[in-house]
Amino acid sequence: MVAHHRIPETILKQFQYLNELGRTKQWKLLGQEKNGVMIIGLQVESLDSEMSSILIMYDHLSKTSRILHSFDKYVNFIQASLNQSHSLLGFVTKEKILVNDDVEAEPTVETVYKSYLVEIKSGSSSSSVIDLGFERSHKMALQFLYWNKVPHTIAKERFLLLIHKEAIYLYQVNLKGIYSGEWGIDGTPVAESIHRVFVWSQWDAPNQCLFYIHHRKAVTSVEGEDEGSSSSYSTGNHKDGEAEETPVSPTLSCLQFHDDLPHETVLNIPLNLPSTPGGCSDATPCGIYEDDDPVPLRIHDCSLDLVVLSHPSGLICICHHYLYQPVKPPTFPVKFSKEGSDMTTPTGNTSVHFAYSVTLLHHGTAVHCTIPGVPWPVARQAKATFMFYGEQHLLAFAPGVFTHMLDVGLSHEPYCGCHVVFSIPPTGLPSTPCHLLPLSFPPSSKPQQLTKEPVLSEEKSNDVGNSSGLATTSGSRLPSSFSIPASSSSSSLASLATAIVPQVFVIDSAEMKVIALEVTRDILVETFHSTKLGEIKMAIIHYFLIHLGDWDAISELLIPLAENPLELWVPKVLQEVLVAGAYASAARNLPVDTSHLVTLLPLTTMVDVVELEVVYGNRRACLNEVTLWNACVTLLSPGQRLVPYRSDLWTRLWDNAQAGKRRASCDEMPPLSSGILSPSHSGIVCDSGPHTGSRGSWRFRPSLVADKLMVSLVCYQPEALSRSSTPLSPGGAILSTNCGTADLSTLSASRKTSGAEGSLPFHEAESCTASKQEHVISVNLRELSMHLLKYSSSIAGPVKAGESGSGPPARLGMGRLSVGRQQQLHPMHVHAVATRHSASQLDASRCLCRLLCLAARVDSDREGEKGFALVDQIDKNRRHVLFSLLERFRWAADSLAFPLPQGFSSFFTYLGYRTLTFALFLQYANRSIFELQVDAMKAIIADIDDTPEGMEKKLSLLHLLPRSRARRLMNAWHHPLSVMIRAREHALNILSGNPSLPASRHGRAQMVQQQVIQQRATRINSSKTLQSSNNPVKGLAAFPSADRLSPLDTFLDLLTAKASLAELDFGLLVEATVMSTDDIY
Repeated sequence: MVAHHRIPETILKQFQYLNELGRTKQWKLLGQEKNGVMIIGLQVESLDSEMSSILIMYDHLSKTSRILHSFDKYVNFIQASLNQSHSLLGFVTKEKILVNDDVEAEPTVETVYKSYLVEIKSGSSSSSVIDLGFERSHKMALQFLYWNKVPHTIAKERFLLLIHKEAIYLYQVNLKGIYSGEWGIDGTPVAESIHRVFVWSQWDAPNQCLFYIHHRKAVTSVEGEDEGSSSSYSTGNHKDGEAEETPVSPTLSCLQFHDDLPHETVLNIPLNLPSTPGGCSDATPCGIYEDDDPVPLRIHDCSLDLVVLSHPSGLICICHHYLYQPVKPPTFPVKFSKEGSDMTTPTGNTSVHFAYSVTLLHHGTAVHCTIPGVPWPVARQAKATFMFYGEQHLLAFAPGVFTHMLDVGLSHEPYCGCHVVFSIPPTGLPSTPCHLLPLSFPPSSKPQQLTKEPVLSEEKSNDVGNSSGLATTSGSRLPSSFSIPASSSSSSLASLATAIVPQVFVIDSAEMKVIALEVTRDILVETFHSTKLGEIKMAIIHYFLIHLGDWDAISELLIPLAENPLELWVPKVLQEVLVAGAYASAARNLPVDTSHLVTLLPLTTMVDVVELEVVYGNRRACLNEVTLWNACVTLLSPGQRLVPYRSDLWTRLWDNAQAGKRRASCDEMPPLSSGILSPSHSGIVCDSGPHTGSRGSWRFRPSLVADKLMVSLVCYQPEALSRSSTPLSPGGAILSTNCGTADLSTLSASRKTSGAEGSLPFHEAESCTASKQEHVISVNLRELSMHLLKYSSSIAGPVKAGESGSGPPARLGMGRLSVGRQQQLHPMHVHAVATRHSASQLDASRCLCRLLCLAARVDSDREGEKGFALVDQIDKNRRHVLFSLLERFRWAADSLAFPLPQGFSSFFTYLGYRTLTFALFLQYANRSIFELQVDAMKAIIADIDDTPEGMEKKLSLLHLLPRSRARRLMNAWHHPLSVMIRAREHALNILSGNPSLPASRHGRAQMVQQQVIQQRATRINSSKTLQSSNNPVKGLAAFPSADRLSPLDTFLDLLTAKASLAELDFGLLVEATVMSTDDIY
């Protein structure tokens, strides 16, 4: 957050004569219209202490202003509104008058509100102020309605007059042309009462609708609930003068206004508001008003702080901020007692709970947050501000107390673990409690900040083009609500991503200072490094990957992991990087006709997080998320509208609420607390039972594949499999042309040609005939394809507005499909999504492995070596850090059934051998953490000396290997012990009737064998002559002499009786017999 500018300075630069008239003071923001212009009120004190008041229209985007009307006296403005053609101005004043009802009593001071209307004339001409004739002690506001037509063709204007706890009036003013395009009032404004008493109201300028809370008779309660338990009581006046208490329920309703049609009620939500003294559920009115709520325009007393946020894409968020005191609150006698010593209950040195709830009607969920232990003086002055940050997030903050970024958009279903709690105050945000008002501007005029940042690799920007895999504005591959930026490459995550960073504005009402609010990367990175909670770190990773596609920021987050890689949250963070990275890569590379299957792909690892507790500094925030069931019954269905199925905010909200309802039924989870929604409504079922279901059960879960791999990998034998025995993705014509992607073999080839292969610190090759990577990919491909076929059967047809449908929808969490758009499910669509996601899993795994190696300061490009030579080259400290990081990476990938890069297993095994002690290395190998592949075992056996201790180590490693792999290593180990072991195994196989060595492999030339035997026998005979008869040479009795046969001849005769000569390896047996005569140790 950075301060933008102060409005008074900008206005005074344009109207310098205001400084000449005197001193300006009491600058107030009185309102903001649909087109973004603001109405500013100020007072001018002349040199002779005379006061005058001025109303100014200010356009923040163009930095221009215009004086609307001037008064030669002091006028206390509290709210103002300007019509669309800038010809009429309405404003409300607040005055103090003396009231003397009793002649004998002293007069009392009473606050009254008045409303006025004035014509705006050009030049120096002035117009008279029209008093609307209302003088009330309750707060009132005036708001013009805007038209969708051209303003100059309209001969009438409409405005609302809201009087708290009295009525809502709709005025109609006839206009007449005066001269040179100016308009004036023709006749007397006509008023119509459209609603009676209300306790809270808010005007939504962008959507031209009015939200208000009123009391209505309570409907039938839910079965098992005491009648009237959730209802309040109000007193009704009857003709006979008697008062009768009737059960009433506070209800949030909404009036939608149109140009040529009557207004209609589109929303009725029963609320469950706390019974605070003076609140809407108490008979005694509060009577205290806050005059600093002009944007958005609200009328309420001190008992209720509620704001409704709406977005044209179909988002409605009901934000409720409240304070409550615990049973035994802690005291703060040192710092805060003086500041709050003059305050009433609660006392100044106690603390309260600062809480808010956000009800997401479009998702059918509610987010609750409680910040306990806030000192009462701070909580009393701090005011919570809620505003949308882009299309996917909601910012909730109170300066000096908290700053949260809630993930509430339509790109996916809400998860409590995806909300970001900032542990540090953003830059520019005041550290002391203050009130910041959100400003809204039309989407076409709001500035957007485009940022292009390199992702992971240092590729040149001129390699980026708008290829067929890039999502553009005109022909996006994803729905409009799916805000994953496009990638310029369909085969790798190492590309340039273009993301739109949202920018919103708030204004400090006290200083009239506009603040450009932006959640920068530095703020998120600092929050990531300062917090100790893994869920917050995972939420930040989710934001960067899913919503921004920024792998460069991920590298910035993971580089400091080398400082302390043993933290418990490290594996969870790596899991989130894998899942979110694979989802982001697969989603932005899918063609448009398969985008409806995106909602079935795994999105995050935080699907089961429903409660969150964050400790930052001396504060503690507790967040939890609950589910509302059948919240769509509070809306007016599209078929019941004045214009049925008209596409607007409410039809889109209806479709999103229907998707949330089907999502809840798919989860089979009973909803929890209703939050601000009242459980007394007959259509909203709110249960406080335990969490018995699984959230997001329609999404594919990689953990299920991991469970199946635990069984299948037991029987996995790389030496016995070939590449033709494991299924690869077929590359068909339909897939190549219609789906815009390729099979796994093509993707691997493109990855190698793009130069991404050389980025890893090891050679991406396997020595076995069938790699584990291929086996894991094939299982993932099969399971994901079956999951897509199972859950996509009910989403093949188009979804019309107003249809509830059945089964898990295609647009779960993403709104609805376009009306009339045919979503024909083709088998190749399922195959395209499964293939793309399986390839994205490998891409994410490679990228994460690369980042962890860079975090350990191991870069093969700078070191000049790869593989085992690189491990031998780096120092001990870097080897230890690299092993710790890769150990957690391997666990994260295996627990999610993600494929590891080729060559990783051998590299990790050799790295563990060089890092750990041999005893610990054996423990890792016994638990199958190290895969003892042939290439790694050759290097390890060659590194171990042929000492008695070294040969015991080699034999202990060989015992852990399968027989066929151990045999290959024994052949490569040139040592007498290896020859003797191979000879014994060969003889054992012959005697057991299972000759394992074919003649083609050991069919040596007999002449060569005889030469070797003769040379070896000659050497032994020569050494025998050097020995005395009292000191015979060990093992000489095994060879034939002139007077007897040797045991070797007898043993060979026995072997020839069990097998043919072609199956015997005489050279191996003789060589082992000869070597047994030596001292091999």
